[in-house]
Amino acid sequence: MDRDTLASLINAPPEGLYRFKGRIALTDGTWTEVHLVGQSGSLIPCPPQEETRAVAIGLTGRFDPSAFQARWEAICRP
Repeated sequence: MDRDTLASLINAPPEGLYRFKGRIALTDGTWTEVHLVGQSGSLIPCPPQEETRAVAIGLTGRFDPSAFQARWEAICRP
């Protein structure tokens, strides 16, 4: 995925997403470490990893994991 697409996810997180973190391969060949807690997020360059990995934690009753999974899969498609 490209950095701008990932930044848009972090800057406009879905309702109820409380924590999101991971190490993500970007389309330009670089890697970034992503952190989101509440409404505060950051993208920090990191060394290459074996694969993209991320975890999302949401608030019960306010976060729709299936909707987030669909959004994540859509932005990860080449």
